[in-house]
Amino acid sequence: MKIAIITAVHGRHEVTRLCFERLYRVIQNCPYDVRVYVSGNDYKHRVLAVDLGFQWVDTSNRWVSKKFNNALLHAKLWQPDYVMTLGSDDLLHPDLFLYCSDALREGVEIFGFNRMIVWEPSTGRKKLFNGYANPATLGACRFYSAEVCNHFEWELWPWHKNHGLDTAASKLCNIAGFTETLIDAPPLFVDIKGKESLNGFDTIPGELTTTDISVYIGGLQIDKNWVNLNEPTQERENATV
Repeated sequence: MKIAIITAVHGRHEVTRLCFERLYRVIQNCPYDVRVYVSGNDYKHRVLAVDLGFQWVDTSNRWVSKKFNNALLHAKLWQPDYVMTLGSDDLLHPDLFLYCSDALREGVEIFGFNRMIVWEPSTGRKKLFNGYANPATLGACRFYSAEVCNHFEWELWPWHKNHGLDTAASKLCNIAGFTETLIDAPPLFVDIKGKESLNGFDTIPGELTTTDISVYIGGLQIDKNWVNLNEPTQERENATV
């Protein structure tokens, strides 16, 4: 089973580093053949992606949908069985692929999850999002089969869009007659919020929670400057270039 994971990056270097290093650890213990495609135009992100063995897709920052479509088109060349979308600020639970195994084996067209933890490191606040009123899959960790991708010629999003990508893809698939399957599972990823997030912590509905984030981080070091949302020192900037 071949699974391509596609993501887009811009800014938030420390957040991306944490999430990518966690992603690397998760796929090392995954029973499937996984490749990660990272779309962006930032030198630091490219170095990080290449160091972790991810595929770099050089794409201008305008638009977000363009970055995801370009990553998807590059993944097409590998001929994966499934494609999973992921934000560059999403921390994965180590058991993510365990909960996907049945859907992958059965060849489900589109599937995903509806629960997540929202975390704001600068304040320590954590929130549990327990799903939409009308149950539907979240965009993060949503899986599309090769059949679905082929139907749309590996372009799942309008090319000039920065917001609402998940909804746009769902509408497109629904019109074409594809069905989304919701997998019953605990929260399998953490959405990290900061000053540069498209949607802030307070815009996400849910109840404050004391959920332990350490299982998602998996022992990785969190940079104190990033947690406090301070600008990195020049010394650190030079060290990471």
